[in-house]
Amino acid sequence: MAESTTAPFEIIDIGQVAQRALVNGASGRVEAVFARSFYMVVDGQWICFGPDELGSGPLNVLYRPSLSCSKELYWPMRGDSVRVLRDALQVGCGIFVEVGRIAEPSPVAIPDWNIGTLDAGLQALDALEDGMFPSEGLAPFCRARAGHARSAILVRTRGPVARLSDLVRARAAGLRDERDLDAEPLLSLLGLGPGLTPSGDDLLGGALVALQALGLDELRDSIWDVLRARAMTNTNEISFAHLAAAAEGHCSAALRRVLNTLMNGSIGDLQSALWAVSRIGHTSGWDALAGILIVLRAFRDARLDPTAVHLFNSAHLH
Repeated sequence: MAESTTAPFEIIDIGQVAQRALVNGASGRVEAVFARSFYMVVDGQWICFGPDELGSGPLNVLYRPSLSCSKELYWPMRGDSVRVLRDALQVGCGIFVEVGRIAEPSPVAIPDWNIGTLDAGLQALDALEDGMFPSEGLAPFCRARAGHARSAILVRTRGPVARLSDLVRARAAGLRDERDLDAEPLLSLLGLGPGLTPSGDDLLGGALVALQALGLDELRDSIWDVLRARAMTNTNEISFAHLAAAAEGHCSAALRRVLNTLMNGSIGDLQSALWAVSRIGHTSGWDALAGILIVLRAFRDARLDPTAVHLFNSAHLH
């Protein structure tokens, strides 16, 4: 591919889900265009093409301008065709970029953690000043005292969040009767809030990834089974693609880092990890972190107080 060696952009990172779709012969079209990024659908998979500062994520293909290229830069338009030809990606009539095999797909997994390290990480986060967290979206749920906040979106979210906590506590405490583990109330989070990926979707995505990290795959799959069909109509296609990736255990590098920091009790890295999360969208990073923390706190609380299993009888969960 001589053409690709003088391409205006070069790919520096490919997310796990995006890489799975970008195989030789794959094709699609550009579906949404922004100032510095665009979304394309390749053989049914939504993929985001954007600059390095977008950050690594399962759907992301990150680029940087090629210093050796003298071609005039062409930015795509909605409807432009997309083709993968051997090791290059052609978008419209002017963008050719290397498509290298960057990394193998790998759902999030956190090594060497235990309930003690998780508790230490959560206690360190709870000790941070309130000013560390924004008040927009669902970010207040990053705090253990979020129940006192009274914005309209938080009031609407409080019931589903309580149910999510119940589901995690019940499973962590050993209750496995699926008739008592009703995830239907979580459906009201789908599409909740403004933005390309609504806050409710981001919270659910963070929760699904945290369940994967904790080894609660069965609960994650049960929740996704409830969400999947309704998500296809209750939210937009881009947000659905991000949720589907989270249901497989995939997340951004920033969320993976903060999960590792909290679960391993790496207190010294906490503020830096939170700063990386803050760079994800307007509030998307915080909303996803809220979902992660709801799950982690519920799991920690159930495991540190095994007698709490009596709280999770069928009358409580129905």
